[in-house]
Amino acid sequence: MTRLLVVDDELQLLELVRLVLEVRGYEVVTAPSGPLALECVRAQPFDLVLLDVVMSPWSGLETAERLRALPGAPPVVFLSGLSDASVLEQGRALGVEFLTKPFRAPDLYAVIERVLAEAAVAAARI
Repeated sequence: MTRLLVVDDELQLLELVRLVLEVRGYEVVTAPSGPLALECVRAQPFDLVLLDVVMSPWSGLETAERLRALPGAPPVVFLSGLSDASVLEQGRALGVEFLTKPFRAPDLYAVIERVLAEAAVAAARI
């Protein structure tokens, strides 16, 4: 089963995304902050991290950078209402995909499946 970590400091959105993903058959763990997300990834493997950009105490960018520093770091998808070009550029430099809020469930599923497929191809090359 595909295991996803969803990170967002908006607890209602966190719960909604969790439910939408579980209906699709994913195993979902949630974290309300970057530091807790890092603890989760250190404690157990994840296939993908869905990460809000605007959070506290660490932004999504800071959290993604810290996640990327871990051995075997999972791919990251930003869930963001931001359209700030510098944030998009910094995220792309980290190899992060973006899905703009608000999004529909089919769009979320499509991005997850595409990123997981790309990660599988990359892993097969190693």
